Amino acid sequence: MARTRHPAQKLGETEEELRAEVQRRFEEYYKRKGLTQDQAAQQIGISRTAFIQYLNGSITPKSHVLLRACKEWGIRIQYDNVEFGIGTTNNGHHGAKEAHGQLSLFDAIDALNDEQIEVHVHKKGPSNAGFELLVGIKFAS
Repeated sequence: MARTRHPAQKLGETEEELRAEVQRRFEEYYKRKGLTQDQAAQQIGISRTAFIQYLNGSITPKSHVLLRACKEWGIRIQYDNVEFGIGTTNNGHHGAKEAHGQLSLFDAIDALNDEQIEVHVHKKGPSNAGFELLVGIKFAS
């Protein structure tokens, strides 16, 4: 009888890949710069304990930690065949655009203004116990 893969198992595998990539990038950066673990953690606004957990691959950083590391350290993270970072082109030069002419995800989010964002919240479910959040983003063409 063949085993069926469940989505939760795939998520675990990709999360392990992300942890390994973060571990490599964080360790590479702090050692190359000659920083202590405490100094590196302070630069991105986290505790030394959290930094060590990222280096051990025991926890996955939240998006704001990855964003701060990309901004502060100029690193790029490759995950699930996508590379992301802040304002660095694929050839390592700093700038607002990617080499292929597309803004990085974080640069695009930073460039948004209130007129480009539309948010709707609708109550859902019995007795309006839940809600639906719709976010629309209008990017300039």
